[in-house]
Amino acid sequence: ELVNKYFGAIPPGPPLPRTETWIPKLDRNVRDEMEDQVPQARIYRVYHAPAWKDPELQYLGLFGDVLSGSRSSALPRRLVYEKGLATAVNSYVSDAELGSTFNIVVTVKPGVDPAEVEREMDAVLNALIESGPAAEPVKRSQTGNLAGFARSLERLGGFGGRSDVLAEHMTYAGNPDAYLDRLEIMATTTPEQVKAAANKWLRANHYTMTVRPFAKLAAEKSALDRKVVPVLGAAPDVTFPAMQRATLKNGLKVILLER
Repeated sequence: ELVNKYFGAIPPGPPLPRTETWIPKLDRNVRDEMEDQVPQARIYRVYHAPAWKDPELQYLGLFGDVLSGSRSSALPRRLVYEKGLATAVNSYVSDAELGSTFNIVVTVKPGVDPAEVEREMDAVLNALIESGPAAEPVKRSQTGNLAGFARSLERLGGFGGRSDVLAEHMTYAGNPDAYLDRLEIMATTTPEQVKAAANKWLRANHYTMTVRPFAKLAAEKSALDRKVVPVLGAAPDVTFPAMQRATLKNGLKVILLER
């Protein structure tokens, strides 16, 4: 009643269109650094990715699996086991309705320069984008994703259970059975499709955040007696600007100091 009373006489505006996708594009690479209460430095690399409904998002998910899904994958093999530059590596897709992100997270080994780790990370990433994944790792990732999905359905709810799957696909696709279509896309994806999606989305400008541990600080030894007040020095020479006075026609007095 109160809404009608106060707002009912206002003419309605045009209906708002429903946004299907909203994927920003960076005009340059963006970098940030911060310090936190952490034991090791960590590099976060983020690329914009397609929306939830786009099949290319699943292609990127498979690319992330091939990049770092196991110890034998390209990124952990180079950074952790061959070069000894990092202690943990992960790459994954964060899916969302209007636009998603592809993320790479590398935990730097203590004493190693994060810049060196990032150079190696870029080299491995660009090499895999250029060559594309082989058929066997893609097939292994497809099998692993299907197995993980099947195990999640053993639960009723709780971050991936049956109720979550039905609710997610009803919300984003308008059909609770849409998960079957997504499983079909996942199962029939080819290495060529994965390579094309990686070239399209992971050669774009990106965001990088490097998080470092807080610097270790300690007080220095000093013989200063803080009970003794410091001696005042000589007063500095101060020159003030000359004051200019005038009176306007209306009688207003004006004082001007030029600096």
